[in-house]
Amino acid sequence: MVQFFKASKKNDKQPRKGIVAALDHQLQGVVREHNGGTRFVAGALPGEQITYKPLSKFSAELLSVKSVSTERIEPPCPYYQACGGCDVQHLNESNQQTYKQAAVAGLLQKFAQTEQLSWQPTLMADAWGYRRKARLATFWDGKRQHLRLGFRAAKSKQITEIANCPVLRPSLSALIEPLRQLIFNTGLGRTLGHVELIQANVVHVVLRVLKPLSAQQKQELTAFAEQHSLAFWLQDDNSVASVTTAKECNDAFCYDQSIDGDRLYFTPGDFIQVNADVNEQMVRQALAWLAPESDAVVLDLFAGVGNFSLPLARRVKQVIAIEGVAGMSQQLAANAQAAGCDNLIAETQDLSQIGAKKLASYNATHWLLDPARAGADKIVEQLGQLPEQRKPKRIVYVSCAPDTLARDSKCILAAGYRLKQLGLVDMFPQTHHIETMVCFERVA
Repeated sequence: MVQFFKASKKNDKQPRKGIVAALDHQLQGVVREHNGGTRFVAGALPGEQITYKPLSKFSAELLSVKSVSTERIEPPCPYYQACGGCDVQHLNESNQQTYKQAAVAGLLQKFAQTEQLSWQPTLMADAWGYRRKARLATFWDGKRQHLRLGFRAAKSKQITEIANCPVLRPSLSALIEPLRQLIFNTGLGRTLGHVELIQANVVHVVLRVLKPLSAQQKQELTAFAEQHSLAFWLQDDNSVASVTTAKECNDAFCYDQSIDGDRLYFTPGDFIQVNADVNEQMVRQALAWLAPESDAVVLDLFAGVGNFSLPLARRVKQVIAIEGVAGMSQQLAANAQAAGCDNLIAETQDLSQIGAKKLASYNATHWLLDPARAGADKIVEQLGQLPEQRKPKRIVYVSCAPDTLARDSKCILAAGYRLKQLGLVDMFPQTHHIETMVCFERVA
């Protein structure tokens, strides 16, 4: 029987050397290997000579940097090397934005064949202390009688214990150590899944509990809430419910405020933008770019609890706000009613199943899309099937994933639109996450 030689794979994950050619859309270093392969190395910068260890077919771990880029800075956070949260602190904010814009432009050019992009100024605010929502992981080490509270390490289930976090709102960061002591002293660490921190009207702390609390534990939570002027919520397998709140927190519910001052109530677990200052700029820019007339009918897709819907409703004839999660859609309807926006219709629909006939029935003059990272391909694919008179004159697309934005842009352009303007929305400084806003205009 003929036997064929097969190269041994035992050395596939041995350390290798290479030069970083570029950064990809996740701000990972791109290394072209001698065998024609490509490796993506987190933490590496263009021009650097590095040693790396292959982890899988395409990914690799950075081991050392021999020739250091002039763009590299010392990460300010003491947990940077271990924490899996903020992964590009080795770049200053200006360079982060430069590479993010280049990544978006490259993907749009590759997949949507766009040229001469009309970039607008980046929306930005403080690069530190901006995050108003975060989830902390917990682990009870029974052998050591020790509670771990922090963020998970990159690509790992291991928890990096932290005493503070420089990207969290100061009010949230300051709670980490007191919460650790509370959880340890009450014995909650043995039956706790995670802790979520939210800065909204007041600070809200959500405890993912695996069994009911005792009367004594509830008393201690109440005392802590009074001491720190916050509200506690308990989340089990079925629901999230408010358990105790400080007396000065007259309204135990979570709410944000729209740019017009309307309250946007939400339940912990509902989606809200984590960067409030940038979100306000984003909403204002979306309104300016969409530029709807007072008699316009706007279709707001992936509407959440009304971040864009309520401001739009105060400026146009009608808003049809569609959300796939029933709870958020119902909350959106309640928020609109409380704000007196009777021209807002909230619907719950599976946006991966909506067809051209249904989209055409809304007869909307303008569309706004704010999808999750998976994008809105099932919706934009219907654009080409709409009658010309039912196609919106303008579409604003808010994206948190440049690869799916590029894919969806190709569909929109093919349906008879031009890319009018775009810009970065720097929602997540110190991380590789890229938010972009794009305005498309129907070609006459």
